[in-house]
Amino acid sequence: RRRLRLSLLSMTEFTVAAVSPQDPASLVLRAWDGSLLPENSGGGSSAPCLPPKIGAQIRRMAKAKGARPRYERYEDDGEPVGMRWRLPLSIYHDLRGYLCAAADADVEPIPREVLRMASLGCERQARGFPSAEEICTKRGLRKGLAEALAPFQRGGVEFVAERKGSALLADEMGLGKTVQAIASMSMYHEEWPVLVLTPSSTRFHWEHEFLHWLGASSPIHAEEIRAERKRPRAAGLSFPGMGGMRVPGMRVQRVGVPAAPVREAAVRLLKKKEVHVLANGRDVPPAEARVVVCSYGLVPALVKSGVLAPGKFRCAVVDESHMLKNLNSRRTKTILPVLRATKRCLMMS
Repeated sequence: RRRLRLSLLSMTEFTVAAVSPQDPASLVLRAWDGSLLPENSGGGSSAPCLPPKIGAQIRRMAKAKGARPRYERYEDDGEPVGMRWRLPLSIYHDLRGYLCAAADADVEPIPREVLRMASLGCERQARGFPSAEEICTKRGLRKGLAEALAPFQRGGVEFVAERKGSALLADEMGLGKTVQAIASMSMYHEEWPVLVLTPSSTRFHWEHEFLHWLGASSPIHAEEIRAERKRPRAAGLSFPGMGGMRVPGMRVQRVGVPAAPVREAAVRLLKKKEVHVLANGRDVPPAEARVVVCSYGLVPALVKSGVLAPGKFRCAVVDESHMLKNLNSRRTKTILPVLRATKRCLMMS
């Protein structure tokens, strides 16, 4: 029997390729009408073929959705290994049903969980990213930080907020995962101190980034700080019949006039002494530390000494979290109880 593999390519596209029954990982260089490709393309006479006219069926389905399918060469590490159809995800279910019923083939579908993730991604993309003003009001970010974020980074912060602080950020290198993590954790500043686990080479980079994005002396917040200082304090209300007693901070809301949206309390900006980088296995963070940065190499010694213990931190950021992928390693076994005891755990990879 023929073997067909359906694979997700992006949030909006998937691919269909024929694979050899003898080697499920190898793609077959054969045209979709059943004819062999030129000899230099790697096809063989024993390669399985697809039913006749399947290409025409694919084109009809794609046309009905207003899309144009593509038949292309697939490469692995720069080497051509096969041919595949590249199709819009909107025809996935129809095409899968057709192939199962009419192709006389074993069809490897896209895993259901992967399809669900693609659907959520499309839904988010259609919804758009929040504005700086929205994320300030709704999530309590500092104005200077919110305005410094790119739209997709604000989307990342919103993604973390929707998952109540426990999520995986897996953007490509250079797209600003660090600032997204700092902005995300600032939403939960009332639950700090926050633990940052990171490779040894980036410990002091995290200290610099926290002070840059949330530091009291950072120029990012200079305008906001000046505005706060100039803002007059609420004078309160005076009640003559009560001996002139004043009620500080009381406001009057006119009937029929909607109240302004309530802004979440923003994080108190950090002083340099409040960001502590653990230097060795005997180091103990000071009582005023609100951000504690620790390298993976120090984890066993710090857990043994009790500096890192389940329940000591309610928030954690795990940079390069793939370093914990081996569940049998000493490092992973040692730190997992600490991370599982947190309320917010943001993984980055």
